[in-house]
Amino acid sequence: MKSMTKGFVIAAAVVCLGAATSVRAGVVVFNDFGPGDSYGASGYELGYDHNVGLTSEIACGFTVAAGQNYTLSEIDFAASIVSGTNAIGVALLADSGGVPGTTLESWTVSGLGQYPALTPPEVVISTLHPTLLAGQQYWLALTMGDSTTFAVWHNNSIGVTGPGYVISDGRGTLYEGDTGFVGAFRVEGTSSAVPEPSTLAGAGIAVFLGLGYAWRRRKAKHTA
Repeated sequence: MKSMTKGFVIAAAVVCLGAATSVRAGVVVFNDFGPGDSYGASGYELGYDHNVGLTSEIACGFTVAAGQNYTLSEIDFAASIVSGTNAIGVALLADSGGVPGTTLESWTVSGLGQYPALTPPEVVISTLHPTLLAGQQYWLALTMGDSTTFAVWHNNSIGVTGPGYVISDGRGTLYEGDTGFVGAFRVEGTSSAVPEPSTLAGAGIAVFLGLGYAWRRRKAKHTA
């Protein structure tokens, strides 16, 4: 009976504490894909422009909704290869005064579908799991795999606009508002709901009652 009493106390603590924390997985932090992960046939070119001697690489901004922080789990995006080396760089960047800043995590993706086919979105999985803070802006950037890469980051097809920044071209052209380029992409993360004070109080009371029950059982046994 003594071992059963201990088991009851431990179980009460585990159950109550478990009830105080709610974890959600695969929460969509940002998404501008259309129904069925649809996206536009056209998009922004990633590659070297021999006419002007400049490379074109792009970053698109997104803002985390207020009220909840997230831990990054994966990013999906729509891109295809036109010619050259079939590889692109992908990076999640912090914001620095309205422009792309420090790299939080990066990946290399190869084997893109051939343009102009609209293939399923590419997926990168986070291993560093950076925290995305509520109300903060971040940037997703696509870059060339090497100097021969010519690829396309497809536009979203549902009219979402926002900040875009052309990088690595020596010009730093900034696009905002209705003229902003926003490629098709989705950011997913996980979040832990903060337990309500009443929930925590309930958990504490249940554990206390469990401990009291065990103490009374032990005292009655000693008295007998």
